[in-house]
Amino acid sequence: MPVQKISEMTAITGSNTATDDLFLVVDSSTNATKKITRAELNNAIEQDVLASIDITTANIDGGTIDGTTIGGTSAGAGSFTTLNASGNCTITGDLTVSGDDITMGTNTAGNLLIADGTNFNSVAVTSLGEISTVASDDVLLALDTSGGGLKKVTRSTLVAGLATGATIGNVVEDTTPQLGGDLDGQNKNVEDIVLSSATSHVGRYGSSSSPLTFTVTVASKSGHPYQGDGSSSAYVLNGVQSPALTLYGVDNVTSDSGYYYRFDQADSSNSGHPLRFYLDADKTTAYTTNVTTNGTAGSSGAYTQIIVTEDTPSILYYQCSSHAYMGNHAVVIGSNKINHSEALIDMPTSTGTLALTSQLVTSGISSGNVATFTSGAVDDDFLRIDGTSIEGRSASEVLSDIGGQASLTFGISNTNAVKIDSSSVANGEFAKFTANGLESRSTAELSSDIGAATTDDIIALSIALG
Repeated sequence: MPVQKISEMTAITGSNTATDDLFLVVDSSTNATKKITRAELNNAIEQDVLASIDITTANIDGGTIDGTTIGGTSAGAGSFTTLNASGNCTITGDLTVSGDDITMGTNTAGNLLIADGTNFNSVAVTSLGEISTVASDDVLLALDTSGGGLKKVTRSTLVAGLATGATIGNVVEDTTPQLGGDLDGQNKNVEDIVLSSATSHVGRYGSSSSPLTFTVTVASKSGHPYQGDGSSSAYVLNGVQSPALTLYGVDNVTSDSGYYYRFDQADSSNSGHPLRFYLDADKTTAYTTNVTTNGTAGSSGAYTQIIVTEDTPSILYYQCSSHAYMGNHAVVIGSNKINHSEALIDMPTSTGTLALTSQLVTSGISSGNVATFTSGAVDDDFLRIDGTSIEGRSASEVLSDIGGQASLTFGISNTNAVKIDSSSVANGEFAKFTANGLESRSTAELSSDIGAATTDDIIALSIALG
């Protein structure tokens, strides 16, 4: 074999080497040149060299790792027993996790994994921004039990779904439900309701400094209680067309105990429609007690205000002073004044019997009058007319009134009382005094008593005288 420099030898590429190709190496232990196959050389490198080398950057274009083919345009499927990376790991394709968990540095229970435009971060629900007003096209997350998976739904779609089919059956779970607007009972009864809070039990309180305010506008009648009567326009209170109101009041004993209600007429639609109160719907009698007005209806700052107390009539009507039947009625809870139309009935302020003045008859002693007693009448009294009433008189008072004696003395002496002193008293007989009283005397007895001649005596005398 001719001597040849290594540089002059024919080169063989790495891809063309076979496992049994030979390489020359110097055995440092024996200082001799020896041969080694490629397979033996690869094994030596894996065990003695790669095991102790930290490869910062490696470009592996082929082969397998734990049975998984790497490199090429389509790597084979497989799994790694354990893959650890102390630095960042960039995956240009999809990441598939066949297990149940992804463990991160922050794994707070209940947190969400949310992308911020660059990374996914563990975020607490309480840390999320809050929507103060939900628009109809705002998106909520929902689990589609029929189609499967987590999906989005707009507020309008959710509300439409709640309005039909099997919807909310009860609100038992919500112990303090609140309404954000008007409750439409849709002609259904609301039953078994117990009102306990101060505001719901006695009505919302408006003070002098902060009255309960209704925003008043004017619009064309539509389903108005006086539809077709009077004006074609109607008052609209807080967006509701001419509602029947319930007004509350406390009493008139303590100071500032009334409830203040203000009807704000600043909106320009109120121009020419001043709101006022009346005892009747057709405005026969205006009610102005504790009612104040400010400004001109339809201009800034215009309002009508009423202070409701127990002396406010039980029913009032809010109507336009210039046009008919634009409003409705208002019921006053706790009123001691009952009214029907323009008539008022005052309830008594103390314990007693309520009677209508128009139903009372006239008292006095004239024909058809009702007699009334004075305060001096007691049991067993005698009655005496005293002007226009009846008074009670005791026995002694009656004796005094008639000039009689308290106890009678019988006999025929002066001022004595005379009584019958005979067991036989007949009608048509004559009375004769006895020592004790009066006795009855017949005509014959009277003639004998006075010595008068009898009829026989007169006849005999006449015959004798011839």
